[in-house]
Amino acid sequence: MQQKFPYSYSSLSTWSECPHKFYKSYIEHVYLDSGNIYTHSGRIIHQIMQDCIDIKDNNEFLEAAHSLWEKLYLEDWKDEYIDSKFKLVPEDKERFLKIGHSVIQNILYKISSSLTESFGAYTILQKERKTTSKINGIDINGIIDLVIETENNQKIVFDYKLVNPVKWKSPEEIKMHQLNLYKYLIREEYGNIEQSVFIIIPRTDNPKSQLFFVKNTLPEDKTLSWIDNIAFGINNNAFWKNRGKNCYMCQFNKTEHCQ
Repeated sequence: MQQKFPYSYSSLSTWSECPHKFYKSYIEHVYLDSGNIYTHSGRIIHQIMQDCIDIKDNNEFLEAAHSLWEKLYLEDWKDEYIDSKFKLVPEDKERFLKIGHSVIQNILYKISSSLTESFGAYTILQKERKTTSKINGIDINGIIDLVIETENNQKIVFDYKLVNPVKWKSPEEIKMHQLNLYKYLIREEYGNIEQSVFIIIPRTDNPKSQLFFVKNTLPEDKTLSWIDNIAFGINNNAFWKNRGKNCYMCQFNKTEHCQ
């Protein structure tokens, strides 16, 4: 099968999870839901960081971030986000709105200073931009959240994650492929990328919660093999149903698309 569209980390990891889900989502373009409250919140946090990370004054940052969160959260809200799969009830709309404000007030404004504390003085080279490149002859794209250059000329790529922090203390290997992909995507423009790092933003209203960094140590050749194996499967129409623990959360589970 000739590659019909650039793959992304999301599509590649979908095939790893379930080739049939990949086929339904990316070949047949079947969409049975419009996201959920977690992806909704994550998109807005990314937008806030794109618009506000250059604001150095904390009070100005907080004012702009709170305003943008309130506006986008309510404007883009869909009632379908209240979903029994996630054990959510209508009151959770207001609860998650408040959690977002807490994340901004307690955590988000500290990202710039935390970057300086951990990596030294830096210059922003790129923020929230879609990039496409070839990796082993395969077209790959991705939205790069942040690229910085430190005073000692090290270039570092970052990806924001608004998540349950417990699950990200020691991420699974498949998650680290995302950072290696991003290193490859921007290498043509920036040359060697010395580090790739997740910025973990706890999704909580606990005022004691702190952001933390997860540095990628996965060898790049593992990611290249991962991509090649998936591309081989796609090219050979390998779209079997991978029955497992992830089926419960799949939009196709127990529908006409996956019996």
